[in-house]
Amino acid sequence: MENPFVIKSYKSKELFCDREKELETLIRNFGNDTDTTIVSLRRMGKTGLIYRLFDEIKIKSLDILPVYVDIYASRTIADFIKLTAEAVLRAFPQESSIGKHFMKFIKSLRPQFSFDTLTGEVQLQIGYQGIAEKEHTLKELFEFLDQQNINILLVYDEFQQIREYPEQNIEALLRTYMQTLKNVHFIFCGSKKHLMTDIFA
Repeated sequence: MENPFVIKSYKSKELFCDREKELETLIRNFGNDTDTTIVSLRRMGKTGLIYRLFDEIKIKSLDILPVYVDIYASRTIADFIKLTAEAVLRAFPQESSIGKHFMKFIKSLRPQFSFDTLTGEVQLQIGYQGIAEKEHTLKELFEFLDQQNINILLVYDEFQQIREYPEQNIEALLRTYMQTLKNVHFIFCGSKKHLMTDIFA
């Protein structure tokens, strides 16, 4: 007998209860070029809401390319770049024009490619000469996304993790790069209210 209880964060629109007002707010914020911050304890449905949003974007054929980036396991700005690039690779169909352009961009960084033995997903390893090169790569990555002829929604989960990075200027750096983007919009999710409040205060 099939288990009737859903134990994963999100399966389908039909099995997702409530949060309709929150869903409408997220879509409206995107339409108004407004970035959004979502804060709640872990295991309270943030990720499920995000995947429900992605589903709604697909159902309504909205002109939005959503990208989900979980940075909970990240420890440095290099991890942040790696996880963002891998998430974009998963989101862009490789046979599409934008997918081909992004792969060309990634190859220009001279990464090492590997595949996750469990999921089969592409993994990247990018070498850097120093912090300046990391900052430049992050800037190039955001600029590449902004130059595409499509609206991109970047969702960063567990965003407060950037506070654990050894690089002291990461918040100012991200703010500087992100605030100039016109076609890339953001949702920042976090589970530690005091850190998220401090970041966005």
